[in-house]
Amino acid sequence: MAITDVSDTEIAESIIVPSQSPPPKLSEGEKELLTTTWAQVENDADRIGAVTFINLFEKHPGVKDKFIPFKSIDVNNEHYNRILRNHGLRVLKTVGKMIHRVNEEENKMINIVRDTGTRHKAYHAEAMLIQTMCPHFIKAIEGTLGEKWTVDVKTAYEHLFAILSFHMTDSLLIAQKTK
Repeated sequence: MAITDVSDTEIAESIIVPSQSPPPKLSEGEKELLTTTWAQVENDADRIGAVTFINLFEKHPGVKDKFIPFKSIDVNNEHYNRILRNHGLRVLKTVGKMIHRVNEEENKMINIVRDTGTRHKAYHAEAMLIQTMCPHFIKAIEGTLGEKWTVDVKTAYEHLFAILSFHMTDSLLIAQKTK
């Protein structure tokens, strides 16, 4: 399956809304899979980030204008590609910080994501976009891992991004309610 084949159904099924039950906890096996596969993902982070946003914008064209850095830039512009890579890289650095803390106290990992969600208030981010992006990142990571991508690895990344989505969305919504 190509990276662009993330369906709207897959996106809808992957969304965890903070008012619903909390995301799953990572098992010890999932933590191990995340830490062992992350080095390969990290080496390809700028490509994964760019592919994620390109596919997100192709699948959901209206979403591009919701991202301030991408709003007024022509998609064929070289500067646009640099901005895409940089933003995707920043997102993956946050994911990397989470993975590097999976064996520490859970709150350390969650606080990173909650702080990021709170900061996104300043960008007028929409909570739905956080949830919409996660499956695209997972699909791009799958393309990088190739033969190392298994059902268990997929589940580990789905759980990690469910945690990210839940806590980042929750903290963004709380921040948006406060002045």
